[in-house]
Amino acid sequence: MPLRGTTQRSLLSYLLLHRNEVVATSRLLSALWPHGVPATARKMVQNSVSGLRTVLSAPRETAERAILLTHAPGYLLQVDSELVDAARFQRLAEQASRAQEAKDPDQAAATCREALGLWQGRALADLVETGIEWPELVTLEDQRLGLYEQLFALELARGRHQEVLADLHEQAGRQPQRERLNGQLMIALYRCGRHADALAVYRRTRASLADGLGLEPGKELQQLEHAILNHDTALITELLPSDGVVTVRASAPGGETAPAPALPAPALPSTALSTPTVARIPVAAAPEPPVRASERKPVVVVGVALADAPEDPEDADDALETLRAVVGSEVAAERGHEPGGPGPVLLGLFGAQRTQDDDEIRAVRAALRIRDRLAEDGRAAHVVVDSGDVLVKFPSAVPVVTGGVLDRCVRSALTAPAGQVLVSDEVRDGGTGAIACASTASAGWWAVEAVHPCPSFEDADAGTFVGRDHDLELLDRLMDNVEARRRAHLVTLLGEPGIGKSRLIGQFRKVLEKRPELEVVRLSAAGATVDHLMRAMSVGMLAPNAAWLRGTDCPTVPDLLCDAAENLTSAGPLVVFVEDLHQADTEFRDCVRGLADALRTLPVLIVVTARPELPVDEPGSAGHTTVSLAPLPDEAIAEMLDTLLPAGRRLLRGKAALIARIGGNPLFATAYAQAVDERTMPFAGYGQASTTAPSTPPLVRRTLATLLDSLPYEEKAVLRDAAAAGDGFSAADIAELSGLDPAVAARLLRTLEARELLTRDRSGREPVYSFQRQALREVAYRQIPRSARVASARQAVRFPSRTA
Repeated sequence: MPLRGTTQRSLLSYLLLHRNEVVATSRLLSALWPHGVPATARKMVQNSVSGLRTVLSAPRETAERAILLTHAPGYLLQVDSELVDAARFQRLAEQASRAQEAKDPDQAAATCREALGLWQGRALADLVETGIEWPELVTLEDQRLGLYEQLFALELARGRHQEVLADLHEQAGRQPQRERLNGQLMIALYRCGRHADALAVYRRTRASLADGLGLEPGKELQQLEHAILNHDTALITELLPSDGVVTVRASAPGGETAPAPALPAPALPSTALSTPTVARIPVAAAPEPPVRASERKPVVVVGVALADAPEDPEDADDALETLRAVVGSEVAAERGHEPGGPGPVLLGLFGAQRTQDDDEIRAVRAALRIRDRLAEDGRAAHVVVDSGDVLVKFPSAVPVVTGGVLDRCVRSALTAPAGQVLVSDEVRDGGTGAIACASTASAGWWAVEAVHPCPSFEDADAGTFVGRDHDLELLDRLMDNVEARRRAHLVTLLGEPGIGKSRLIGQFRKVLEKRPELEVVRLSAAGATVDHLMRAMSVGMLAPNAAWLRGTDCPTVPDLLCDAAENLTSAGPLVVFVEDLHQADTEFRDCVRGLADALRTLPVLIVVTARPELPVDEPGSAGHTTVSLAPLPDEAIAEMLDTLLPAGRRLLRGKAALIARIGGNPLFATAYAQAVDERTMPFAGYGQASTTAPSTPPLVRRTLATLLDSLPYEEKAVLRDAAAAGDGFSAADIAELSGLDPAVAARLLRTLEARELLTRDRSGREPVYSFQRQALREVAYRQIPRSARVASARQAVRFPSRTA
């Protein structure tokens, strides 16, 4: 209906909030002009009432009517409450509470979603922008948030933490002081294996309460954080009962556990929406603000379109829904993201939220399964996989992505041959040999045959294994100790991508070949479960038997796993290799970490590899050694280059610059050497000179982007600011550029130095930092949008260290 001006809109809105009741004129005047009623206010109300009556009495196609009556001492708006969405919302909220009380969580959750689906933003958002602050709107907003908490508790009780994580992120990000909502987010993050992010939510909530209200979090949220920090095994897989009452185990004297009080349901001001309480779960920390800065990122895109879409609109809609369900499930299974949008081409994104070095491989795996599932359903599809840079914005937990690669993927999906999966040159090369292609289908595109496991460094030339003799000797000595003492030992090898963890394991396995009495078990942790470990140790397919993961008092691996280890060690020691433990879920990580304690009387050496972001637990009673692999020295990298490059192409004048860019990473050495050998990188070589700066190979760029995305958000943001700052920068420079407190900037720079990403020069009045790898600075700088680069460059002119 056409409404004239703010006064008329405000009048109608207030009468709708108090529908079917008399509202006094004095009350209307106070609501419309809370900061002072003008002399002509009564006349303005009368004019607005007259205009509203004209609008409401206008003929309409439906029978929906509202009547505005003058009724002393004010006005009465008569309307069917079912025509007012706020009233429908309150009715549905009451139905959801009754369904929950009747022990029907499915109906309760469905009704909650129906009620919340009525909302399309803040209530009366246009009037709120003008300064309206009615208590009725606060009540309505509290009811909405209470219903979200009720829905999240119901879904968490059913183990649907993945499904509600995005909504939880969005709602909790908008309400950093709402403890119950943020507690639920901590639980969902933990169950998704995101330990650091879960504790970061607690820190954010605590900071918001302290800064805004001068308060500490309530006892319940503090106990949740305590349980997380102590990795309370009773909380690892505990689900919320549908009645919302949860007992959490807290540490008690003597190693026993005592029940901690459940989080209470909040009291709502109007409609009683009984909200279940939150459970608590274990985790480690990295602060990430609710809204992140925009950034340019490399992504891999899967585009899918049906080959023969039905002509009939209803059949076409059914086909599109089938396509959407298949694409959505397979993309999610490979940890991808759907940007949404209508057909006829559906997209899946990999790397938009977090770059990973296997984005190409996971995207192609998902594409092959999408094609095969649609073929089983009798539907042929066009499927393509492409990669490129995009701009990623984070208005909420769900990123918004734009870039030419998305349009290119849509166009290619519409013209690709049906029944095949085509990948671009960039995707094929980025798969590091794992993506097997049959032939070129067209210029720049390859038809995929299969995706093989990623090639390992185990078969690398012995000449390329350099600089790790001490680490190899340590593993060999630990093996001798395990065999002599018949005591289990856990070794964790930590290091950045490409630093040589798999290469070291491969060389160690060659050493173990000299011990024929050994049994060796190897398993990749990516997507693995406890059953996978059992099968790898010759236990066979077993029903889930990990009772210790279900919150009982036995914090060890299942007896069947112990029996398997005893069988395997009957003739000699056992070595268990578990690679990429950082990619495993919480249950599997805890299982592997509990192996040494469970098998302490057996000669078992467990060797685990992981990235530095793996949460570090307190060591158990059995032996545990953690080895952080440092970058190789320049001499070792020079030796690698001499082996990797043919004699006639060995670098001379450009060798030192190349070694500096490699930064001690064996994977980078291999990538740079290949680029030089294939003449895709200009360098001063034998009998030639070059003044062209070296370029960064795609494999190195993606690996460094993966490294950046593995950092806590505030550290990554500082690195991006540092990349814009120039070759040398101080804590004062970063504080000036980022708006951080100088003490916080100094702390973050020291942390990045400890991570060996920055180097520090102490020769001046204050420390000056620079990137340890120039290639990392380039990758961080490439992620900054152009507009932000310009602003940073202008600001950098005024840096304190540059003008001192």
